[in-house]
Amino acid sequence: ARRHPGGVAGLRDALRARLAELGGDLIGGEGEPAVVEELLFEGKQLSGVKLAANKNVFRAHYVIAGMDVSALAPLIPPKTKKHGLSELFESVRTRKFLFPINLVMREAGLPLGLGELALLVPGCPELGPVLLEVMPAIKHGREVEGEKVLCAAAFAPAAEHEASEERLRSLQQCIEKAVLELAPFSEPHVLARSAPFLDAKSARGHRLSPHPLIEVGEEHFLGVAGLTNRTPCKNLFLANREVLPGLGLEGEFMSGLRAAGLVQELLKKHNPLK
Repeated sequence: ARRHPGGVAGLRDALRARLAELGGDLIGGEGEPAVVEELLFEGKQLSGVKLAANKNVFRAHYVIAGMDVSALAPLIPPKTKKHGLSELFESVRTRKFLFPINLVMREAGLPLGLGELALLVPGCPELGPVLLEVMPAIKHGREVEGEKVLCAAAFAPAAEHEASEERLRSLQQCIEKAVLELAPFSEPHVLARSAPFLDAKSARGHRLSPHPLIEVGEEHFLGVAGLTNRTPCKNLFLANREVLPGLGLEGEFMSGLRAAGLVQELLKKHNPLK
């Protein structure tokens, strides 16, 4: 599937519901997140997970980490990083991240012939290619008739992630200007505008880059390649966007299936109940 219904939130809810059906234990939810404070080790082996708001240690034979290695690194004790994990954390570099803006506009103001996706190469030397995507306008869970959201996004250098709001607003205006050069007649039809990275709740302070363009410092021979599911720690596996970079949510889902398959093979050899 090109898109999962409901995006990341929809996939998360579906997985949580299925895990509950199978009798699994769920920790944390929408209003009460379960924040991981530390991964605990016994020598080179991962032994469990410690949560910030819970004194209990959740023991595990195997752990699958569905997060970027930049978020995983602070959870590993300094002594343990020496066992090959330091090289893992240093192997991924974010070169750029995708900076999007949204224009809510009347459907009549969209350029004729514009489908769901388009690629714009503006004359502005500061911008590279701009990706345009037309999406339904949704209010209170329902589509608004006669309105659409035109999302325009361009890659910005990784250093801009920590830039001032003034600088990022300037980037927002530059992208919008490129879009309106393509369709100058559309401006009177714009009803609202936003830059999610700046305007969405808690997004500005989020440490992870939205849609990063990463560079993996691993030798590869078959074109685009990412990290492996396996890590130097034998019972810690990765299932994140850095394993299958460039494939979005579906790539994360596929890397999760691969990691689950590896764990399942190991569990067949070692009964976890003994």
